[in-house]
Amino acid sequence: AERGDATAQCNLGYCYLTAIGTKRDPRKAVKWFQKAADQGLLRAIDLLGDCCQNGTGVDRDFQRAAELYRQAAEQGYPPSQYSLGFFYEVGRGVERDEKRAAELYRAAAEQRYAYAQCNLAVCYLNGTGVEKDPAQAVDWLRKAAGQGQARALYLLSRCLREGLGTDRDEADGLRLLRKAAEKGYAPAQYSLGKCYEEGTGLEKNPAEAVRFYALAAEQGEAGAQVD
Repeated sequence: AERGDATAQCNLGYCYLTAIGTKRDPRKAVKWFQKAADQGLLRAIDLLGDCCQNGTGVDRDFQRAAELYRQAAEQGYPPSQYSLGFFYEVGRGVERDEKRAAELYRAAAEQRYAYAQCNLAVCYLNGTGVEKDPAQAVDWLRKAAGQGQARALYLLSRCLREGLGTDRDEADGLRLLRKAAEKGYAPAQYSLGKCYEEGTGLEKNPAEAVRFYALAAEQGEAGAQVD
């Protein structure tokens, strides 16, 4: 990194960011990300954008984060396309534009980026920037779930159990719900707890209900905390 290798600079920055082999030091992480980003390394540009978005090692600056994501997104980098899409969806650092958000999600989704596949599916479920199309949503959820993306597993389980955009399949829906819960996804843990409490598709099991509610509650899932 000290000899100017951009990949090494980015990797060293990531070590400082995540405390791999060294003490965590976000400011040093940003320093090395910036050096690599100045050489055009897309991963470094994206990670620097994350730091600006979260206020990690630098002051939080949504506009600068958006500019960095745009720089990498325009060169086809899927994580930045996804992040910039989210900024457009919610109006963070840019003027809100749901159609542009969906376009960016699609660009990343077509490169098999699971988070973007899931968000594009949600766009199709809700009609955000695209026309509502539950069947298209299910197609993208299957792609993301096939890569183990927890939120996609949970949403696909709901579609299967409700027959939304696909044939109703309670058994497969519960299988995917359990898989999402076991990955630590709080909404899935809460929903699975409900199934055990109410006997929905499963034999009633108060102990298991409490266990999954507790797991979800520990992550701040409000419904689980109340139940």
